[in-house]
Amino acid sequence: MAMVGHGRLARWYYALAQHLEAGLSLVEGIRSLEGVPVRDRKRMADALASGTPVDDVLNEAPAWVSETDRQVISAGHTAGVLPSTFRNLSDQHRSRQQAQRAVLGASIYPILVLHFAIVVLPAGQLVSGSVGDYLREVFSLLVPLWFFLALLVFAIKWRIRAIGVVGDLLPGIRGYRRYGALRDVCSVLRAFLTAGCRLDEAWYGACAATGRQSFIKAGVRCAETIQAGSPPSGILDQLKVFPPEFCRIYRSGEQTGKLEDSLRLLEEDYGRKAATSLAAASFWYPKILFLAVAVYLAVKVVGFYAGYFDMIDSLADEA
Repeated sequence: MAMVGHGRLARWYYALAQHLEAGLSLVEGIRSLEGVPVRDRKRMADALASGTPVDDVLNEAPAWVSETDRQVISAGHTAGVLPSTFRNLSDQHRSRQQAQRAVLGASIYPILVLHFAIVVLPAGQLVSGSVGDYLREVFSLLVPLWFFLALLVFAIKWRIRAIGVVGDLLPGIRGYRRYGALRDVCSVLRAFLTAGCRLDEAWYGACAATGRQSFIKAGVRCAETIQAGSPPSGILDQLKVFPPEFCRIYRSGEQTGKLEDSLRLLEEDYGRKAATSLAAASFWYPKILFLAVAVYLAVKVVGFYAGYFDMIDSLADEA
């Protein structure tokens, strides 16, 4: 199964938006615009050309078209606003690509510090033992670390829930995940509204897109409130996942008829806060780790010299 990254999807959706704005057909755009697997593009274009409804084509779309993207595209097609829909999707995926790059960049230094520690800490083996003993000890630590990192990448890629639970326990990472989820809610909700989706479906879809149970439950509450004939702003204060400024700005946008502008403002604000939390984590965690390594090395050096002087004293006593 071919996987398509956020960067490639952002470029492809942007190209589709430009294609449609130029007055060209969706079928021709899907068939001709490169950036995603050719076989998948051909299958979707052929289905549309044969008269298959857009919703049916989306239901059979490849896995790299997420469920959220399918719902947004379906709503945009129904409302006749596909160009702006594809632009919004492009913005979303570009934002997620930038977040992934930020996480990767913040992870490099701690990983290098860990490798430095693993190489340096057993250095005493070179004095008291042999090179072979030293290498065995180093690789006995490096191999599990590499296995753990590979497992971590796999878990993050496939959004295994346990990774999020661990992340929520760590200061800095917890803030990054929370603000990132709020940013995604605002981004996806705005995309749904721009595409003309029903408000209850938009709320549930936006919260479900985060993949976090607390937000999904909040999305269900909001959808049920809307279906009962009340605006969601009336219960936002009761939902702990939404901070006071979110409730206040959403309510203002709802009352003034500028909800999409309010959501864009919140999206940008939470994006900055997520970046700040990640920067703080990437600043402090490597330094704490480096300090721990330094303390350990200092203890080892003191222990080495203490043993050395004890040996000298014992030899002096024997003399």
